[in-house]
Amino acid sequence: MGAIEDAFVSLDDETRARVLGWAYAKYAAASDFTMGRSPQQRQQNEPEPASPVFVGELEATDPEVPIADRFQHFGELYSHCSPPGSQERFLVAAYWLQVKLAKETFGNGDINKLLRDQGEDIPGLNKVVDRMKAKSPKFVAQLGGGAADKTRRVLKLTQPGLKAVEEMVENAG
Repeated sequence: MGAIEDAFVSLDDETRARVLGWAYAKYAAASDFTMGRSPQQRQQNEPEPASPVFVGELEATDPEVPIADRFQHFGELYSHCSPPGSQERFLVAAYWLQVKLAKETFGNGDINKLLRDQGEDIPGLNKVVDRMKAKSPKFVAQLGGGAADKTRRVLKLTQPGLKAVEEMVENAG
């Protein structure tokens, strides 16, 4: 337990959540583990559910489940959408930050951090953002950070940007 705590101390909340999700998916789900209770303790205190449903098992096309809830990890959303170009990769990462992680705003660093974890860094991200800001309808709005300081941009997806990702999810198959 101490080694785990030492490993987690230096991680930010987002990374810690991603690591925990990965560890749970890899080890706990396969070992019939439920939040620190042994199988014997669960059997004594509560009946087993007939067929539990995990978020990862939900169909990505199920219209009853909101898009943000269909994917437990960014990698699942990214893999499902298979974004072909840098603008689409940007949109999927921005959607995850804004909708799933409920970040009001994000920056280029946030986008590239998510994408690097998928092995998909976007070289020239500032140019991609500039092209998306110039589109009509605009998919992204710059709320702060000036032209001289593009590394400190404060960005947010617009409604058309959010809709573009939702269409990617619906049309992937």
